Amino acid sequence: MTTAAPRHKAPIAQLGGGFQDVDDVLARLFAALADPTRMRLVRALIEQGELSSAECQRITGLSQGRTSVHLSSLVEVGIVVAERAGRCRRYRLKDPEVSLLVETANQIAVRHFSQIVASLLGRS
Repeated sequence: MTTAAPRHKAPIAQLGGGFQDVDDVLARLFAALADPTRMRLVRALIEQGELSSAECQRITGLSQGRTSVHLSSLVEVGIVVAERAGRCRRYRLKDPEVSLLVETANQIAVRHFSQIVASLLGRS
Protein backbone atom coordinates (compact mmCIF):
# COMPACT_ATOMS: atom_id res chain seq x y z
CA MET A 1 0.00 0.00 0.00
CA THR A 2 1.42 3.36 -1.01
CA THR A 3 0.78 6.59 0.75
CA ALA A 4 0.27 9.89 -0.97
CA ALA A 5 3.09 12.39 -0.96
CA PRO A 6 2.70 14.88 1.87
CA ARG A 7 1.02 18.15 0.94
CA HIS A 8 3.17 21.06 1.99
CA LYS A 9 1.17 23.72 3.73
CA ALA A 10 2.24 27.29 4.27
CA PRO A 11 0.46 29.85 6.36
CA ILE A 12 -2.30 31.40 4.28
CA ALA A 13 -1.05 34.85 5.27
CA GLN A 14 2.25 34.11 3.53
CA LEU A 15 0.62 32.95 0.33
CA GLY A 16 -2.26 35.39 -0.03
CA GLY A 17 -4.49 35.50 -3.10
CA GLY A 18 -6.60 32.56 -1.96
CA PHE A 19 -3.82 30.00 -2.38
CA GLN A 20 -3.86 27.55 0.47
CA ASP A 21 -1.27 25.14 -0.76
CA VAL A 22 2.39 25.62 -1.64
CA ASP A 23 1.93 23.21 -4.55
CA ASP A 24 -0.49 25.67 -6.18
CA VAL A 25 2.11 28.42 -5.96
CA LEU A 26 4.94 26.21 -7.24
CA ALA A 27 2.79 25.06 -10.15
CA ARG A 28 2.16 28.70 -11.13
CA LEU A 29 5.88 29.48 -10.89
CA PHE A 30 6.81 26.52 -13.07
CA ALA A 31 3.99 27.31 -15.51
CA ALA A 32 5.56 30.72 -16.08
CA LEU A 33 8.85 29.00 -16.92
CA ALA A 34 7.22 26.28 -19.04
CA ASP A 35 7.27 28.32 -22.24
CA PRO A 36 10.35 28.22 -24.52
CA THR A 37 10.19 31.97 -25.21
CA ARG A 38 10.05 32.81 -21.51
CA MET A 39 12.91 30.39 -20.81
CA ARG A 40 14.95 32.10 -23.55
CA LEU A 41 14.30 35.46 -21.87
CA VAL A 42 15.20 34.16 -18.40
CA ARG A 43 18.41 32.57 -19.68
CA ALA A 44 19.33 35.83 -21.44
CA LEU A 45 18.71 37.76 -18.23
CA ILE A 46 20.90 35.30 -16.33
CA GLU A 47 23.71 35.85 -18.86
CA GLN A 48 23.30 39.61 -19.42
CA GLY A 49 22.05 40.76 -16.03
CA GLU A 50 19.69 43.36 -17.44
CA LEU A 51 17.98 43.91 -20.79
CA SER A 52 15.90 46.64 -22.37
CA SER A 53 12.52 45.88 -23.86
CA ALA A 54 14.05 46.28 -27.35
CA GLU A 55 16.81 43.78 -26.51
CA CYS A 56 14.19 41.35 -25.21
CA GLN A 57 12.25 41.72 -28.44
CA ARG A 58 15.37 40.95 -30.50
CA ILE A 59 15.98 37.84 -28.38
CA THR A 60 12.46 36.51 -28.88
CA GLY A 61 12.13 37.50 -32.53
CA LEU A 62 8.50 38.34 -31.76
CA SER A 63 6.53 41.57 -31.97
CA GLN A 64 6.83 44.08 -29.17
CA GLY A 65 3.32 43.14 -27.99
CA ARG A 66 3.96 39.38 -27.84
CA THR A 67 7.31 39.93 -26.12
CA SER A 68 5.59 42.18 -23.59
CA VAL A 69 3.04 39.45 -22.82
CA HIS A 70 5.85 36.99 -22.07
CA LEU A 71 7.71 39.49 -19.91
CA SER A 72 4.50 40.34 -18.04
CA SER A 73 4.03 36.65 -17.19
CA LEU A 74 7.51 36.57 -15.67
CA VAL A 75 6.95 39.82 -13.78
CA GLU A 76 3.57 38.62 -12.50
CA VAL A 77 5.05 35.62 -10.69
CA GLY A 78 8.03 37.55 -9.35
CA ILE A 79 10.78 36.05 -11.49
CA VAL A 80 11.57 39.31 -13.28
CA VAL A 81 11.33 42.94 -12.26
CA ALA A 82 10.73 45.79 -14.71
CA GLU A 83 11.95 49.34 -14.19
CA ARG A 84 11.22 52.34 -16.32
CA ALA A 85 14.30 53.93 -17.91
CA GLY A 86 13.17 56.97 -19.83
CA ARG A 87 10.79 55.81 -22.55
CA CYS A 88 11.63 52.11 -22.29
CA ARG A 89 11.61 49.44 -19.64
CA ARG A 90 14.61 47.50 -18.37
CA TYR A 91 14.23 43.97 -17.09
CA ARG A 92 16.31 41.95 -14.65
CA LEU A 93 15.89 38.88 -12.47
CA LYS A 94 14.18 39.73 -9.21
CA ASP A 95 15.81 36.86 -7.35
CA PRO A 96 19.33 35.60 -8.17
CA GLU A 97 18.31 32.10 -7.06
CA VAL A 98 16.34 31.79 -10.31
CA SER A 99 19.69 31.09 -11.96
CA LEU A 100 20.18 28.14 -9.58
CA LEU A 101 16.73 26.82 -10.48
CA VAL A 102 17.47 27.09 -14.21
CA GLU A 103 20.91 25.50 -13.84
CA THR A 104 19.47 22.60 -11.83
CA ALA A 105 16.74 22.09 -14.43
CA ASN A 106 19.40 22.20 -17.15
CA GLN A 107 21.40 19.46 -15.41
CA ILE A 108 18.28 17.29 -15.12
CA ALA A 109 17.45 17.89 -18.79
CA VAL A 110 20.97 16.90 -19.86
CA ARG A 111 20.77 13.65 -17.87
CA HIS A 112 17.40 12.79 -19.39
CA PHE A 113 17.87 14.39 -22.82
CA SER A 114 16.94 11.40 -24.97
CA GLN A 115 13.82 10.64 -22.96
CA ILE A 116 12.69 14.29 -23.10
CA VAL A 117 13.29 14.49 -26.87
CA ALA A 118 11.39 11.23 -27.38
CA SER A 119 8.44 12.60 -25.43
CA LEU A 120 8.49 15.79 -27.53
CA LEU A 121 8.39 13.64 -30.66
CA GLY A 122 5.57 11.53 -29.26
CA ARG A 123 7.70 8.40 -28.86
CA SER A 124 7.65 7.98 -25.11
